[in-house]
Amino acid sequence: MHRARAGSGRGRSPAGCWRIRRLLEDCEQAFCGETWRCVRVRSAADARHTAELLKQRSEDVAHPVEA
Repeated sequence: MHRARAGSGRGRSPAGCWRIRRLLEDCEQAFCGETWRCVRVRSAADARHTAELLKQRSEDVAHPVEA
């Protein structure tokens, strides 16, 4: 198992991420390509939505509205 160096700021090695990606791609080819495509689209949409919410929240904190 790969361990990140202390202070490196990363929890995963590029090689580890590559292995996970390869595993998911192999699963897609072998079992459920359509399901993986749907999950990928929904996951990307969720990530965009979360990023937008976090952006709005940080703007609200930086510039609070006074009542």
